Amino acid sequence: MWHIIKNVRSLLKIHWRVAVLIGLGVALGGVYLSGRLAERSVVEQTGGPSVAAAVVGEAGGVATFETFQIAIPDGWERIPEHEGGDGGVLLYLRGPMIGDQHLVVAAEVYPVAKGVTLSGFARSYAAEWPIESFPVDREVKLCGQAARIVGFTNADGDNLVLFCVHKQQAYVIVMIAPAETMPEHAEFFHKVLAGLQLYE
Repeated sequence: MWHIIKNVRSLLKIHWRVAVLIGLGVALGGVYLSGRLAERSVVEQTGGPSVAAAVVGEAGGVATFETFQIAIPDGWERIPEHEGGDGGVLLYLRGPMIGDQHLVVAAEVYPVAKGVTLSGFARSYAAEWPIESFPVDREVKLCGQAARIVGFTNADGDNLVLFCVHKQQAYVIVMIAPAETMPEHAEFFHKVLAGLQLYE
């Protein structure tokens, strides 16, 4: 269940968000993340999870889809039972166990109409979340494409959600770590993002 971060708690947790964004602002193989403040505009997303992005195959630790592929690094495993269904999760990766919780990366892909902007899609996607503003909200680059990352803490732990719109496909990558542990585990997420390739 999503919850709104209280002011005092938000101030205490902002340090992990800043540290993670600094850590993600480096080149990692095929992925480059760097940041500046996000622009704002209103455009709605269209459609549910992408059928066009259905799984084509997986071999040699690489999950292959119609519009992208991702190399699954050592220490991570794909969990097919958490994919598909009503949630729209196309790829679900479970990472190392931290305390009593695994690190998680989940990816969704949605078809969008021509002209849908990154900020419009991200705003539409997050509209149902009971969070009025994000402690972290920045423009970044993902595989050379404009992207947006937001960060917050909820009942699942520390969350970073990465949005990217490329060739009428909207990508959503959710990274979750136990609460107050994101900075010390950011390198595990770096390894996953380093294996991502969006097809041209």
